Amino acid sequence: MFASANLMLDSQLERPAARERLLQLEAADRADRKAKFGKTRATADLFDLVAQCRIAHIRADGRTVETAVVSGGLKERGYLSPAAEAQLQFQMRLKLARFGIVPPSKITLAE
Repeated sequence: MFASANLMLDSQLERPAARERLLQLEAADRADRKAKFGKTRATADLFDLVAQCRIAHIRADGRTVETAVVSGGLKERGYLSPAAEAQLQFQMRLKLARFGIVPPSKITLAE
């Protein structure tokens, strides 16, 4: 409802035209996600932590993330095993190659 109202205001459209445009934009967004990630929707199993942060509560939100990292054992486990990192790098390079993008030979996370 709010998205179509915003489209009405931003694009100076009447309600039926705004609804149609919203459906077109949503379909384009789904197609884009499907092309990039192989899924039209991001499912909950893809995430370790989902949070809605607000500027007013930024310190509390930061503590929540820190607690999740500590309780999940991320510091002890590290980021990824070497085998998982190699597999992930291969998958990403394959996806990028479809678009003609060639990244540097080795990509690492700054610590």
